[in-house]
Amino acid sequence: MIGSADLHTLTGAYAVDALLPAEAEAFSRHLGACPACAQEVRELRETATRLGCAVTQVSPALRDQIVRALPEVRQLPPLGPRPAGASLRGGTWQRWLPGVAVAASRAFGESRRPGGQPTAGR
Repeated sequence: MIGSADLHTLTGAYAVDALLPAEAEAFSRHLGACPACAQEVRELRETATRLGCAVTQVSPALRDQIVRALPEVRQLPPLGPRPAGASLRGGTWQRWLPGVAVAASRAFGESRRPGGQPTAGR
């Protein structure tokens, strides 16, 4: 169950409908008794609406400059501890990657045949 102190941290997730049904129901009850959270949810929804409607015009020159620079920019690793199972060494991806590669190569091979029909015996 969600504690009372934890409910105050859910305003953002509630504002964009990102809570599980049980959490949303508990938070909805909380809003009736907490004017501060109700106000914050209203403000966050207004902000999310404005952000969703925002349109940015980027000049073609700026876009080209950014695209050219991408290969030179190294992505930083995430801050904080990795979630369980997210390790790239010995992670679960090693179990499913070969199967995905085989399926993709078969699909690509089938699409390259005339008519896309598999050959006899396959």
